[in-house]
Amino acid sequence: TVLSIQFCRRKRNTEETLIWGRWNAISLGITGVLWGMTMIVMFPESSVPHQFCLATILCCLMAGSGILYSFANGTFACFSLPIVAAYVIRFAMYSGAPHLTIAGISICFWILMAVAGRSILHARHELLITKYHLMNRVSEGLHEVEHTNTQLQAEILERKEIEENLRQERD
Repeated sequence: TVLSIQFCRRKRNTEETLIWGRWNAISLGITGVLWGMTMIVMFPESSVPHQFCLATILCCLMAGSGILYSFANGTFACFSLPIVAAYVIRFAMYSGAPHLTIAGISICFWILMAVAGRSILHARHELLITKYHLMNRVSEGLHEVEHTNTQLQAEILERKEIEENLRQERD
């Protein structure tokens, strides 16, 4: 929160934006580690439904981060890898089928979220490229319109002069 407030208050250049992006990735990594630690601290060892509930909550966090952080390369991984690693390791420590199933599903879910985030990032990139191509085409079109307008104004002046000369000759 403090970093986002400082980011909004400051004027930035390109280099500063890259530095802020690194700070963002670092803070997301720390946040992911803290969420992953909840799997160690809050893990109810005797209750499989509670374990599944905690895993579901953490998967929902990953899903949200997959969409939210898909705009920047690496930020999804910085946030979600510590989370998924913590509970996959925790579930893998138990040899029961429910635990290994949850761990496997979690890995598959993380892969799907990473693919979806990458797809969103790619689509956003393509949209930006299309936007700049369209802006260039509009700019070129405006330049052509201005050039044509200048030619037409010169032609109108020339015709007015010719009409004035014809009137004077007629009179």
